[in-house]
Amino acid sequence: MKTIIIKTQKEFDDLPDKFDEYTIIEIRASERITITKKRGNSRAELRENSSAVLRENSSAVLWENSSAALRENSSAVLWGNSSAVLWGNSLVKIYSDLANIKQALQESVVIVQGCKPKLPKKIKHLIRTKNARTTKSEFLKIFKGQVKDGKITLYKSVDPKNDCDFYTGKIKYEVGKTVECPDWNPDKTMECGGGLHLSPTLKEALLYNKGKILKCAVDLKDFVVYAQNITKVRCRKVKVIEEVKK
Repeated sequence: MKTIIIKTQKEFDDLPDKFDEYTIIEIRASERITITKKRGNSRAELRENSSAVLRENSSAVLWENSSAALRENSSAVLWGNSSAVLWGNSLVKIYSDLANIKQALQESVVIVQGCKPKLPKKIKHLIRTKNARTTKSEFLKIFKGQVKDGKITLYKSVDPKNDCDFYTGKIKYEVGKTVECPDWNPDKTMECGGGLHLSPTLKEALLYNKGKILKCAVDLKDFVVYAQNITKVRCRKVKVIEEVKK
């Protein structure tokens, strides 16, 4: 997987219609970008106060104070304190209390999942649902392609200055070596603490910290899954295999 950073409309318009490998298109623009179609094998993400108009079945993920106007069957996922205005048959999925729908007009649809965001008083098509809960066995089925010989491949983002975790700055991850958690707790109802935090994909590891990405092998008995968030798991012990070039 690779990431492309877009700062202007021209840079976005010059992108190919399809990518050879899965690509994150990060929009970090001071001008409003118009996204007129979905590029194959990719996902568009709005970051750091960027804004966009989504048209013609395009889609995007919104983060960090970003905003979008959705038209013509476009769709978006809202995280953090992002915001959106909807027209036509557009669709938004919301995963954050801080997200804001300014308007939802015509036949647009708003899906709120496991949170309580700020919404207009009248939304014609509003769906509220709960967060999915994932067991460890379900997690292993989702990522079965990463399981081999009793181990699963997971990813860790570390500080490139010292190869240590970002949170404590004390746990070092070195290629070829095994790392053990100093305060392991197998309680699967815990989301944070008591384990080495790794993600099932490179993309999700980068969502937590944008550092050096390490590919690791973990025994199936040595990690637990928090049912409401599978973007990371807690591990007792991991072996660092190699650095992954982004």
